Amino acid sequence: QYFGCASKPDNTLLVATQRCTAVVKCFIEFYGKYCADMAMQNLALQETTTEEIINLVRDNVYHVGILHYTSDNEADFLHMCHALNLEIHPLHESLLCAQMRQGHPLAKEVSIGVDALASYPHVTFSDEDIPKVNYCSDVMQFNKNVLKKRIVLKSMGTLKQILKHTDGYFIGCDFTGMTIDQEPEMVYVPLNDMDITIKTIWIHRSGYVLSEIELLFVKELKKQFALLPQMKN
Repeated sequence: QYFGCASKPDNTLLVATQRCTAVVKCFIEFYGKYCADMAMQNLALQETTTEEIINLVRDNVYHVGILHYTSDNEADFLHMCHALNLEIHPLHESLLCAQMRQGHPLAKEVSIGVDALASYPHVTFSDEDIPKVNYCSDVMQFNKNVLKKRIVLKSMGTLKQILKHTDGYFIGCDFTGMTIDQEPEMVYVPLNDMDITIKTIWIHRSGYVLSEIELLFVKELKKQFALLPQMKN
């Protein structure tokens, strides 16, 4: 039964990623184009922390990792990747933006300063409280003398619901125009007093040769991130 079977292509795709709408959109588009008619497939998309992504790719448990880091931590991040024998490939660079619902009192502003956000709840993920681990600056680090309102979450789905129904905001990339199905359009307002950008990359182990299905996924990944607003030089 087993030894008599003709060999079949290895349609395995293992991707570890931070919570990111653009990656989910990429995965959906990729599946529709390349996977819907596959007789055999083994796909995994795990949303997890930066530290866990790095460990999974380093240990060859997952072959592709997608994550963010901020420009002020770039030197340390690149040094760490080199030390762990990881190769990095850029996808996108974004200004720091406050993500909020269309009806938010600040939604129509062209740009804002951090002080303008003081009276609104800062929504964040619990694993982002440790900048040294995730290589992203916690620009709104909780301090009751500076930041009086905070909502800490674990799930991307919960984040979207909180932003949709409150005046909370999330600090992250500019994902203008990136929606899935009929989800409400979010507004991304750049912070004008923070000289920091967020860089999105994909990583793999040095020397690892991507399979055909992994190459197709990376191709779609680049396409989706190319649709996002690009920073002007």
